[in-house]
Amino acid sequence: MHLLASGYAHLACQALAGTVLLPSVRGTVVWPHWIKRRVYRSMFRRARRTLVNSRAGARYVVERFGAPEQRLVVVPNGIDIEALQRLAEPALLSERLELEPGTPLIGLIGKDAPVKNIPRFVEIVRRLSASVPELHAVLIGHGLDEPARDRLAPDLPARRVHFLGPRAEAAALVSGLDALVLTSDSEGCPNVVLEALAVGTPVVSADVGDVAQMIDHGRTGHIVPAADIDAFVQALVAVLSDLERYRERVRAERGRLSDAFSIEAMVSRTIGIWDELLA
Repeated sequence: MHLLASGYAHLACQALAGTVLLPSVRGTVVWPHWIKRRVYRSMFRRARRTLVNSRAGARYVVERFGAPEQRLVVVPNGIDIEALQRLAEPALLSERLELEPGTPLIGLIGKDAPVKNIPRFVEIVRRLSASVPELHAVLIGHGLDEPARDRLAPDLPARRVHFLGPRAEAAALVSGLDALVLTSDSEGCPNVVLEALAVGTPVVSADVGDVAQMIDHGRTGHIVPAADIDAFVQALVAVLSDLERYRERVRAERGRLSDAFSIEAMVSRTIGIWDELLA
């Protein structure tokens, strides 16, 4: 369960002697009311194990809630790389946008939430366009449809910046990007990075969460300081100017990615924790 659900379950378990709870944490940005903080601290102190999906998440619950470090177990998210590869349609996005083949195309997949820092992506597009004037950019996800344009990017040309909103075929569309950009201020184990790499798309990401375990810096993408927009731009120029080599290295890394972030590994390790607790 997620942190909030784990907290409610912890309260419910107080009246159920012998009930085993395995709380879990997925995010790294939660600033709860003091009552919730007390509940979470109590929960972490009493739980024999706490499941987190990233090393960043483990550091967060230790520092923020005093979770006993020795009771934390990191189990990364899992993805089905083969299934994602079957969904990939590299030409689909350009066809939808009616772009000529070879048009530089970067994108952000997420939602309009403060932690995702959409204004940072907009500024990256603005500066990168000075170096790559033919650039197109797409934003996909909840709150990133056309009505958001006037609020988020009123001065950027509509013909080059595309607000597509939520899309069921997101994996197919991501495979058509030359680079996925992650501008978040905080993450744990961001699936969008794993999914982009699975469909062959290089990633330029803020140095947040556990992206350093996903991206081979300088080979399958770049990891840059979250607030350094110029570093984002330089990294994207590097990817766009040597795109085929980056794509080749992304494809070559799929085996390692599958071993580290497979659904099978995630499920097996989680069941192993439950077996330990219930024994």
